Amino acid sequence: MKIKIIELFKNIRKNLINFISITLFIFFGVSLFLGLDFAAHGIKSTLDDTFTNANMYDLKLKFYGLVDTSDINDLCNIDGVDEVEGFFAT
Repeated sequence: MKIKIIELFKNIRKNLINFISITLFIFFGVSLFLGLDFAAHGIKSTLDDTFTNANMYDLKLKFYGLVDTSDINDLCNIDGVDEVEGFFAT
């Protein structure tokens, strides 16, 4: 085991430029992934706060058939739905 570790360090010293370039590519890849993940969480929380504060709807459904109050009540009973608003347009 000790001989393999010594050979590893000898190979790294011989190919120092290759070792540094591979290490940099790994560092940049991990940094890019972490940056995108952090930015995605920030954007999601900002948009959630914006939609909540502006009282905007998240989803708009259009029914081209007949809809009555029982259909609207069924939509109100779905978990996570705060408000359902119905309107009539011609």
